[in-house]
Amino acid sequence: MIHLLRLPADMPTVFVCNCDLTAGRVINKLKEKGYRVPEDVSVVGYDNFIYPGICDVEITTYEVDLGKMVQCAVDVLLEKLQMGDVHVPSIHTVEGHMVLKGSVRKI
Repeated sequence: MIHLLRLPADMPTVFVCNCDLTAGRVINKLKEKGYRVPEDVSVVGYDNFIYPGICDVEITTYEVDLGKMVQCAVDVLLEKLQMGDVHVPSIHTVEGHMVLKGSVRKI
C-alpha cells in the first residue's frame, strides 16, 4: 500500500492522519523520500493504536476512549432498532486527549 501513497510537491510542515497506522505509513514514505521526521516534517495520528513494527518513530496522536466510542455506537444502534423506520439524526462527542511522542517538533 505504501507505493500508492504520494507526497505533495509543496511539502507541508505537518501531516495529520486519520489513524496511527496511516501516520506510520506516511512516516515510512517520508523517510523513503529522504525526509526526516520530525526534523523536516511532523506527523500526527489519531487513536493511539499502532501495529508493532509499522515504523521506528513514536507517533504523536490524539487518543480517544475506544470503550466509550463503542458504547455510544451500540446505544445508537439499539435506539434505531427500537424506533423502527424513524430516523433521528444525532451527533455524539467522545472526548480524548493528545499523547505527545516523537513525531512532532516545535515550530
